[in-house]
Amino acid sequence: SSSLSSSLLCYSTSILYTNITISSVELLSIAIQAERLRKTRMPLRALSWWLSLVLLLCLYPTQSASQQCGQCNAQNSIDFNVDLTFIKDGEDSFVEYTDSIYGDLRVEVPRFFFDYNKERIIREFHHSFQNSVWSQRVVLEIFYYAVTYGTDHVPENYTIDAANKIGLESAEDWMIDCVDICQWEGIVCGPYEDDDPIETNDLDYKPQCHHVTSIDLMDKGLSGTLPSQLTHLKHLHRINLNDNKLHGEIPYEYGNFEHLSFIDLGENQLTGRVPETLAKLAPTLKELWLEKNQLEGPLDYALMQLTNCGFLDLSENKLTGTIPPQIGHLTNLASLFLERNKLTGTLVPELGQLKSLRVIDIGVNDFTGPIPSEIGLCTRLIDLNVASNRLSKSIPVEIFYLTNLEVLMLSENELTGPLPEGDDPVPGRTTDLHTDDDEEDPKYNYAWEDFTELVALAVDRNNLRGTLPPQLVWGLAPSLTSLSIGFNFLTGTVPPEIGKMTRLQKFSSPFNFFVGTVPSEIERMTQLWML
Repeated sequence: SSSLSSSLLCYSTSILYTNITISSVELLSIAIQAERLRKTRMPLRALSWWLSLVLLLCLYPTQSASQQCGQCNAQNSIDFNVDLTFIKDGEDSFVEYTDSIYGDLRVEVPRFFFDYNKERIIREFHHSFQNSVWSQRVVLEIFYYAVTYGTDHVPENYTIDAANKIGLESAEDWMIDCVDICQWEGIVCGPYEDDDPIETNDLDYKPQCHHVTSIDLMDKGLSGTLPSQLTHLKHLHRINLNDNKLHGEIPYEYGNFEHLSFIDLGENQLTGRVPETLAKLAPTLKELWLEKNQLEGPLDYALMQLTNCGFLDLSENKLTGTIPPQIGHLTNLASLFLERNKLTGTLVPELGQLKSLRVIDIGVNDFTGPIPSEIGLCTRLIDLNVASNRLSKSIPVEIFYLTNLEVLMLSENELTGPLPEGDDPVPGRTTDLHTDDDEEDPKYNYAWEDFTELVALAVDRNNLRGTLPPQLVWGLAPSLTSLSIGFNFLTGTVPPEIGKMTRLQKFSSPFNFFVGTVPSEIERMTQLWML
């Protein structure tokens, strides 16, 4: 260690006669070694390392990882003395040239390549032939062009320089040659696997070129289309283009991503069907956000193969058809949003297989039939919304299994029968949560008071009959803040237990057939603002 530090001191002074550069990672490695020597009570050796570091800092030009990455991508043996022929063939564009290694080449290129200098084009060709993909920078330039202009036309007098002045509102540093792509706004880069420069002690270590792992351009005024070439970013993990004005279809090539775990294309103007090829993302995809677009077609079976997906939002589109039974395959799904589409059919019992489900919102569709009793198996649910459909028959007593519920929305359907009182035995079936091993034929008495977290209950605009059960009123009193029971056929009196609902802020009960007077106990409801 002592001889090595002495060598470093001599080596440092040679900067006056050389053009050697050293990376910031190498400097960091020296600092780490010096600190280790200090902690092991070898102050003189540590001092010699620190002196070496000071000399290096003062004398050596440092080289950033992005600069080294640029050198990594450069091809030093490229012959630039070749002739290029540019071809525009309808919607396609090509470049032809003769290469000493590959012979006669005809390569499809992005439109804006016609504005590049010859050296840049040839360098890119060599990169693409040797690596089977375009360089990351060119893929992002293709992306920029597509989301700014779209892929269906070429603007007049288009140049790269002019493109810098439009699109990608407020995004900084895009398309500037001297700025590394990892510094472009919305772009996140990560290292190669096992590339951890901070912990290395190897003074000959050179940081590897970094991969683009995330594109996050939410609310940037993008108004073009999605380019298929984005899949050439082989290490992309995350795409977030929410809240823009993108149009056109989702490219089927997006099923070719190898590491993608997060897609958010919501709140755009995308059309067409959800590509079946997205099923190939099953091993990695965890979240899929496609809400508030104009997507059409059925809930494709391909989506039912995303077995690792935990979040699926297809709300506010134009989807049709039924919920397929294969939805039961999505056992890792925690949130399912299908509201405000044109879905029909019945709610399949396979929904009960989604044991990880926390939120399900399928409101404002055209579902018919009963609420399946199997919904009671989704015991982790905190938010259940089936409002604004045409669901019929009675509210299943299995609803009492869902004791973690915070929101229960059943309004605007065709539900009949009474409001469950909560003390009827659950017929015909038991679950592991409620089995009594001492009874051959166990029966259970569940109460509304088991819903200790429920804050909102809406059953208005149905065909419910009977009374407002006192068990419901005092059972939900500790937690409920909103109760909507209007536009039904409820009779009897409002129970005096209503006064126990001291947290209630909204109590909506118009257009029923209640009789008698309003109980005086209502004066205790000091937080009530809507009656």
